[in-house]
Amino acid sequence: MLESVAVQAFWIGIISAVSLPLGALVTYVWQPGQRHIALLMAFGAGALLFALTIDLFAPMLNSGMALTVSVGAIIGSLVYLGLNYLLNQKGGFLRKRATTLQFFRNRVRRQRTEMLRSLKRLNIFHSLDEKSLHQLVAAIDVVEVKAGQVIYHHGDRAGSFYVLCEGVVSILDPQKHLQKIIQLEKGDTFGRMAFFTGLNNATMAIAKSDCVLWCVDYHCINDVLQESSELYQTLLDFYVQESRYNTELLEYLQQRHFFSLQQAQEYLRDIQAHLLQYRELESHHYPEHELNFSLFKLAQRLPWIKSLPEEDLQLFARGFEWRTLKAGDTLYKGRVHSDQLYWLEEGVVNYWNPHDKTGLIQTHSGGDFFGVRAFLLGAKEAMTVEAKTDIEYWVLKRNVFAQLLKQSEALRSVLKKFIKNDAIDTYLVENQNLSTPQAHIWLNQTVRHLWPDRLPNLSEWQDPVLPKHTAYLAIWLGIFLDGIPESLTIGGLMTLESAVSLSLIMGLFLSNFPEALSSSASMRAQGIPFVRIFMAWFSLMLFTGVGAAFGVVFLHDADDATFALINGMAAGAMLTVIAETMLPEAYHKGGSIIGFITLLGFLAALLFKAIETT
Repeated sequence: MLESVAVQAFWIGIISAVSLPLGALVTYVWQPGQRHIALLMAFGAGALLFALTIDLFAPMLNSGMALTVSVGAIIGSLVYLGLNYLLNQKGGFLRKRATTLQFFRNRVRRQRTEMLRSLKRLNIFHSLDEKSLHQLVAAIDVVEVKAGQVIYHHGDRAGSFYVLCEGVVSILDPQKHLQKIIQLEKGDTFGRMAFFTGLNNATMAIAKSDCVLWCVDYHCINDVLQESSELYQTLLDFYVQESRYNTELLEYLQQRHFFSLQQAQEYLRDIQAHLLQYRELESHHYPEHELNFSLFKLAQRLPWIKSLPEEDLQLFARGFEWRTLKAGDTLYKGRVHSDQLYWLEEGVVNYWNPHDKTGLIQTHSGGDFFGVRAFLLGAKEAMTVEAKTDIEYWVLKRNVFAQLLKQSEALRSVLKKFIKNDAIDTYLVENQNLSTPQAHIWLNQTVRHLWPDRLPNLSEWQDPVLPKHTAYLAIWLGIFLDGIPESLTIGGLMTLESAVSLSLIMGLFLSNFPEALSSSASMRAQGIPFVRIFMAWFSLMLFTGVGAAFGVVFLHDADDATFALINGMAAGAMLTVIAETMLPEAYHKGGSIIGFITLLGFLAALLFKAIETT
């Protein structure tokens, strides 16, 4: 008898969960819109709410087990929330849009709290009142960077300073061949000296691991300055203090920007005077006549750009920014991700391949541009470049170039032609260590198909960003966790009544289908192959059946109190899933109509219950 009931429970579990792999299959042939998913999810949530209320809680109430089932529901909810939290920290939140949104909201909330603590550790903000600090924190941007990405180059205008929230950052010294001078960890601040002097960055910052940064820029500070007298007075006092002997900013100006002591003190007093008059901080700007003159020369000296119409030529030229560097300083080292195109206006630079055993050193002089191929292909620099003399040069940042491509069809056309006609295949093989077949595949699949949507990214292709095994396992475990309560519920009801109501089966089926649709779409967006997604849902369907059969075996000789407790735990966990993920996600995607659709799902389950009882 027990065996036959367990088999029945297994097949009922399979039927209720067959909509899971079915939903995954649907996403393979059809990508449902967000609103479609929302409506289905709300309808299923309404049906499941009815089933939980009428088929699980109501019988326990009639049998006098209201307190026991309530305790079980609370325990089930807390256990689910705890396990769900642990899995989310390992990447399990990616299984659903709702859990993804919730995870990032919670992370932002924690980051804001940590941000306050970090700012208070800085001398300049230590005495600020809570209101000014909160205004400052509200204006700060959160920036995520990948391992190997340059956060700022030496010579970049310091529009921001940074607080390291997560990860590791190395600060490199161009005066010492870009050797590491310090390694920063969580809570450390960098870029402050250039920011508060308004001069260009004198060092290079590069992410050694994936990092989360808090970015404080001039707009952020100046906006708060207009409202906060506390911050205004704090900054005035800061510059008065820093203009005296043996202070951080004076030392920075003398060592990194070669000011004399008198020049440095006068410079800081000028900043203080500007702050006093205009109630704002200001970055250094280059004279307009110098900018226009150099841009004109730049446009005339780039042979692969000359064919552009004058309007597009001006657009391209104005994307460049002017820089200077002292003799002996290193511009960049080989094997660093390229994110800038360089054009040398005056002076001479040496360049060499650090992996070339011959030690051959070559030179670029005024009018040359370099780093082109690595820049255009999103590759790592093959050469190390060092200033032989004092140099003046221009840089075009990759993110700026991407915006220019969107605006200029002529620029896209010229660039395509340049890449196709240049010896890119040879470059990929000799300088980027690709095999000849790999080089051909990359050119065919990437370069010729990415314009104008985005720039090619060879580094991303060589090291594809796919979910780690642990993240995929966490996602699967999260899906499995969501399915445990319903399988135990089916097993428990089969033990008690040797049957499961049609309304419960229908509620589970209808709630599972949109969940699989939504989660499968989210998982595919993470780069998980479809086969692995389908197997995750198919295995969950099997485990639902096995769990239902296990519930029969586990509860077949349980007393009423134990049964009520277990049933309450399962129902509490399912109600938590509905409230925490299904309904918030449905409302987020579908809007105000979701309440009405949820009611329709509830009434549909009621109709099934009425049919079942007649």
